[in-house]
Amino acid sequence: VLLIGGVEKIGDKIRAWPHSVPGDFVDVAAPSKDVFVLVPVYMEGMKDSYVAGTSLSAPIAAGVVALMRSAAPPSPRLLLKPGAYVRMVTQCLKDTARLEVLGMAESNEFVGYGLIDAFAAVKKIQSGIKSNNP
Repeated sequence: VLLIGGVEKIGDKIRAWPHSVPGDFVDVAAPSKDVFVLVPVYMEGMKDSYVAGTSLSAPIAAGVVALMRSAAPPSPRLLLKPGAYVRMVTQCLKDTARLEVLGMAESNEFVGYGLIDAFAAVKKIQSGIKSNNP
């Protein structure tokens, strides 16, 4: 389980979204304010718009995890180790999260290890998969 905090952009700065629930349990952060959402055609009367909420941060993080799995699928051997791939994905996200773009030097209860960096996480898991698949 990954717990995702939210961030917002104000001007040229990115900061912790003040409506995120803080806690030691927050792993990483993803955008949660001014996220453009396309409304499905069957939802008549609703329009595509910018919305806010950490309920948007979680699917962004899930999308990054899907990219990671697509770019570096686990081997059958790795899948025989319960939870090994999940731990690898989680560690890659934490290791590549970026605090400096938030103007922070240390993890905290609002953004965890920092803002998700999809490109870095994909690259890291690709190198981790190679080293775990001789």
